[in-house]
Amino acid sequence: GNHNYCRNPEGSKAKPWCFTVDPAAPFELCEVPECPAGGANPEPWVAPPGSKSSDEPCKYTPPDKPGFVEYEPGRACMDNRGDTWWLISNSNFTTPDAKGCEDQCKTLPGTKFFTHWAAGQGGNCGCYRDCILVAKDLTVDSPTVYKVV
Repeated sequence: GNHNYCRNPEGSKAKPWCFTVDPAAPFELCEVPECPAGGANPEPWVAPPGSKSSDEPCKYTPPDKPGFVEYEPGRACMDNRGDTWWLISNSNFTTPDAKGCEDQCKTLPGTKFFTHWAAGQGGNCGCYRDCILVAKDLTVDSPTVYKVV
């Protein structure tokens, strides 16, 4: 919501405080009521029966299928148009195959598509926020566009 929360993280002021919208008073002290003496301590939270499979930590099992599907064979995503960039990090990577390209792209937040070029020069993997296809007559180096699933 539209609330300016009280804080005093460093203990730098006498009481908790909050920012204001008044340029003459950038902050003000908050009145925070103290808990009554002798109040009961809260009960610790315990997981309900059946909600945990064991006391052992969970172990990750990778999926059987890749995290991508072929989207447009023989086509590539456009890096940018003017000031609008779809290529994340504004540069390509070099990977051995589409799986390697997926592994690289899934480390970049916002990746929804990637292009892997079979014969790419200067990086054969590009990670994209959106895929605006390069015109067929301008497509080179045997690309394939994949969609992250």
